[in-house]
Amino acid sequence: MTKLLLDVASWGTKYGLIVLGLMIAIIVGTFIYIKTPAGKVNWDTLMLRLPVVGPIVQLNELARCCRTISMLIKVGLPLPDIMTMCIESAGNRVVSKALKRGQAGNAGWGRFRTPHGQAAHFPAAHGADG
Repeated sequence: MTKLLLDVASWGTKYGLIVLGLMIAIIVGTFIYIKTPAGKVNWDTLMLRLPVVGPIVQLNELARCCRTISMLIKVGLPLPDIMTMCIESAGNRVVSKALKRGQAGNAGWGRFRTPHGQAAHFPAAHGADG
């Protein structure tokens, strides 16, 4: 046991700076990647898929969208304009894409909840018929 501890300490002394440099390079590279458009989408997808963080991010986006809709309906804006503003105010690009698909699916003004209920990032809406 003592020999193992001494070997680990010796290895850390020899290669510690290299390991530290690699860790810093990985962190900096990750931040640079997240700044790219593809990196932002991948980061937002990861945030939605993480076990503990995902539901929190999803509920945060849902709350933001509900607040925006509530405020703009009180002002008297039409629903298509409200949906456009919700899409623009979404902090997560994956949720924003799902809202855009929902908006495009409602171009004919069928049932409002159908396209959003098909998106994995929105809880199923339960109406009188569902």
